[in-house]
Amino acid sequence: MPLTPAASLACRRRLPLPDAAGWFVLLAGALWFGAATPTAAAEQAIYQQRLPDGQVVITDRPVPGAVILKTWNVPTDDPAQAAARRAAAQQEAAQTAERVQRNLESRQQLDTQLEIERLRRDQAQAELAAERERSARAQAESQPVWVVPGRYPVAPPIGRPPWLQPPAHPAPPPSKTPRRPPDKPASLLVEPPPHHHHHHHHR
Repeated sequence: MPLTPAASLACRRRLPLPDAAGWFVLLAGALWFGAATPTAAAEQAIYQQRLPDGQVVITDRPVPGAVILKTWNVPTDDPAQAAARRAAAQQEAAQTAERVQRNLESRQQLDTQLEIERLRRDQAQAELAAERERSARAQAESQPVWVVPGRYPVAPPIGRPPWLQPPAHPAPPPSKTPRRPPDKPASLLVEPPPHHHHHHHHR
């Protein structure tokens, strides 16, 4: 029977499911019908109907006393193929989850290795610095040091030590020959110059 605008509005208001949910019910009904009747045709009719009380329902078969508002033809699915697709989807989801888990573990392992390498590098640098400090300290200790900590610096000796130096004025060995008197100095041997007599003339 024809629908009046008021009846159409009532049907739209009483529609219990949104479009997406309606399509879900439609597909679920088609799958249920295909599973119940494996020998069904390649397509299945889906009916949108209005019940006598004004409620709109979607089903795969006509309801006695309901008014058919809309009809869809959807392809039916083989139960074996549907099960195979579900298994493949589950396997792919499991593989994806495993791959994501491996990526997370690999990233964590890489971060751990990088942290270990950084710690090893820091330790090697610290050991190298300590070795250089020990080497410098050993080299400084091997050189002669004339500065005693807590005392005044002592200058290193120059030349031979005092106990190895010869005496400043060695005494001459005793001589058996008689000593001669010392010669007169040269100034005493020079004759004195003659004296000039100045004659004074008396006037």
